[in-house]
Amino acid sequence: MSAIPPVQRAPTRGLGAALTLGSAAGFAMNTPIAPFVYADGGNPATLMVARTAAAALLALLFLIAARRLPRIPRSAWPALVGVTLSLALQGIGYLGSVAYIPVGLAAVLFFTWPLMVALVDPLLGGPKLKPLDALAFLIAFAGLALAIGPSLETLDPRGVALALLGAVGLAAFILFSRRALQDVPAMTVSLTANLGAVLLGAALAPVLFGGLDFPGGDVGRLAMAAVCGFYTLALLLQFAALKLASAPMIAILFNLEPVISILVAAALLGELLTTDQYLGGALVVGGLLLYSRPGKTPDQAATGS
Repeated sequence: MSAIPPVQRAPTRGLGAALTLGSAAGFAMNTPIAPFVYADGGNPATLMVARTAAAALLALLFLIAARRLPRIPRSAWPALVGVTLSLALQGIGYLGSVAYIPVGLAAVLFFTWPLMVALVDPLLGGPKLKPLDALAFLIAFAGLALAIGPSLETLDPRGVALALLGAVGLAAFILFSRRALQDVPAMTVSLTANLGAVLLGAALAPVLFGGLDFPGGDVGRLAMAAVCGFYTLALLLQFAALKLASAPMIAILFNLEPVISILVAAALLGELLTTDQYLGGALVVGGLLLYSRPGKTPDQAATGS
């Protein structure tokens, strides 16, 4: 949720790596569990509202414990509005995509977001792309074409569009967060953005999904609680990891999130992709690993999927 430069301490590198991997795994569990919510009558907007409400509560408890009331300068509000809108967009987009397409393919599409950040960043005054970065793009987009190209006619276009919309949302979230964090503490940004996303999701639910629909059965309720739990736990571990792990380590380990999602979807849902889709996914992850090689800045280390 934030891009705080971590402090590297040699004795804690192992712990930092473990926390980062735990955080990535927590985020990765969201989409494989989401279909159980939908099968029991829930919808993506409701699930997004529930998990962002849990995240907002977590941030509020931290601020109360630290005795720090949120103070937001007027100049920071445009960036915070951008953070809020993009957080809601990525949540509804990514969580909604798995109602129409396989979790593994949604993960491959969604995890093009670091590449989107890198493409836009130079236009906003960030560093220019290096040759290896360009190679990373070519590899990742070749993988993307391989993953969706052969089966494009049989895929539900709503799922593809939602996954890519979620990727755009998270890319925008990272860019807006970087600006907001210049003036506002990370926990205040988290509280404000998640509260705003709750309100926005509740407002959009009647338009997009006919209202807020909570799951009617025990399986669906348990699945929704699990998504909220994994999401808040992932945020907790991420904040802890940012203080202990190096930026390259965080970036590299978070690139394992789509791999975890694919494996969990296979175990929980019996979901199997085609050979081309697995190869395409491997190329996307390979491109991300190349892009987040040691020496990169921590801007792509934060997620919130």
